[in-house]
Amino acid sequence: MVDLLIHGCKIFYRNQIVEASVAIDEGRIVKIGKESTMPHAEKKYVFQGKLMLPGMVDIHVHLRDQELSYKETFETGTMAAATGGVTTVLDMPNNKPVTASPRALLERMNVAKNRIYVNVGFYSAFPRDLSEVYEIIKIGAIGFKINLSRQIGPLNVDDDETITSFLKILRDVEIPVSIHAEDRSVISKLEEEYKSSNKNNYEYFLKAHPPEAEVIAIRRMLNIARNLNIKLHIAHLTTNSGLQLIRENKKHFTCEVTPHHLLLTEDVIK
Repeated sequence: MVDLLIHGCKIFYRNQIVEASVAIDEGRIVKIGKESTMPHAEKKYVFQGKLMLPGMVDIHVHLRDQELSYKETFETGTMAAATGGVTTVLDMPNNKPVTASPRALLERMNVAKNRIYVNVGFYSAFPRDLSEVYEIIKIGAIGFKINLSRQIGPLNVDDDETITSFLKILRDVEIPVSIHAEDRSVISKLEEEYKSSNKNNYEYFLKAHPPEAEVIAIRRMLNIARNLNIKLHIAHLTTNSGLQLIRENKKHFTCEVTPHHLLLTEDVIK
């Protein structure tokens, strides 16, 4: 006897889509096969012709809440995830207050308790002191985030020496680091130029974030990754040039893309 049987659905199995039944017990898939071979179950569902997929994992979300709850809350963000078939989300640290200390991480976790509808993991920004990294990991952070386009938290994102010192610690404890790869000097210079000319519309926002800003930032992180012999994760990759650089250096990079970066262009917005 198992907890649940699902019949009539299609699954991706051994590199092909096939019709199958699935037996689930204590939250785990225990058998896949024809309906006639399935064990008895307390509950049965029939989803004829529907495609059954595992719960998706979104490794880059912004659940906001706290002082940014007018944008999103733990309830609304995780309800939306569950509705879309996403069962695990990883929350980024650029919140208010910024998740960049043991105390801030604990507070955020406590705020989320009894208010989430899917599994939630928490990223942290780098703290003020190196020693706090270990405590943040112990509390339960699943990784750390560096935004190279602007400073989030106390870490000086323009200082390679400081970044290197933090990454050395994470290399030893094998905790992932996600990088927002845009060069701050390129973006800041263009933003000031356009703002001073009162050019504040969407067209100039795009111009202030040129493709080379991403490539410059990835090359910068590549130098650090090579020196430390580590692998970094590039968040929301947007350019073909950046992708080529990552493909040439798979030893040091993983990456992610978003649906809108894959499917939309500036022409759609215009």
